[in-house]
Amino acid sequence: MAVDGCVFCSGPVSGQGEHVLPNWVLYRFDNSSRSFTSKMNGTPLGRPIPHHPRVRLKEVCGHGGTGDCNRWLNMTFEDPMRPAVKKALTGIARLDETNNAKFAQWLLKTMLLLAHPQTRWDGSEEARGWSDYPETWLPNLKATGMFPDDLSCGSRSMTKTPRMAT
Repeated sequence: MAVDGCVFCSGPVSGQGEHVLPNWVLYRFDNSSRSFTSKMNGTPLGRPIPHHPRVRLKEVCGHGGTGDCNRWLNMTFEDPMRPAVKKALTGIARLDETNNAKFAQWLLKTMLLLAHPQTRWDGSEEARGWSDYPETWLPNLKATGMFPDDLSCGSRSMTKTPRMAT
């Protein structure tokens, strides 16, 4: 999948692109005395990356560009959903229905960006995304605000109910 310009709006790309895993998530799991290594079936994928991995989709316009899709992602997903994501990641508080839906939307957006074939992990130019990623998914998400019909992410709120003694 060759990308010419921004993956959301085809505008010119400038800046560092989109941080697929935002810094505020990475710092939540930061352990600077260790390095991060991805493994599949016990086999390391690539070389260890110091501290926390930075994952970027560089083909996203920003910094006042044509569509400023980086800003759109922040305003649509990162900023309004940050409290719900932080709650979900810490496990301290249960998510109500509204926050559960926000977390699911943020997670689905993050999974879409992680799966994109142009996404790169710092320290590696190795492509890890889907080679047959549908080119229409991200432009349609920006144009309509809707995720693809054939894609879903489930999560649910659980409440404990006392068990009855029998």
